[in-house]
Amino acid sequence: MEQISIDIARKSRDAGVRRALDHADVETLGWSDLALLFLRLYATNHKYFSPEDVTEAADNWGLVKPPDRRAWGGVYRRAQNRGFIVRSERPYQRRFGHATKSFMWESAVGRFLNK
Repeated sequence: MEQISIDIARKSRDAGVRRALDHADVETLGWSDLALLFLRLYATNHKYFSPEDVTEAADNWGLVKPPDRRAWGGVYRRAQNRGFIVRSERPYQRRFGHATKSFMWESAVGRFLNK
């Protein structure tokens, strides 16, 4: 069995994230912009958080759910590119990902700056 290169894997991942985000925006016009605003607001009030924490908070708040949760990946990419969040070194066990390990996000906005 042939192993794919990391570059091909990343391009495939990025294409999937883009498709999920585009689909969410087609189903609910402007969903990704609303989700980005929600994520920024969440990061203003939470120093460390998992994507699952944000997704559950968005659901509880009443944000329309995207057709595929993977649409949130594009939102996180935008937030990271804009400097709202950074990947932390704090591990956590994913609830939506079959208990696999991942890393929490760290806020780069709000009351946590300069602390």
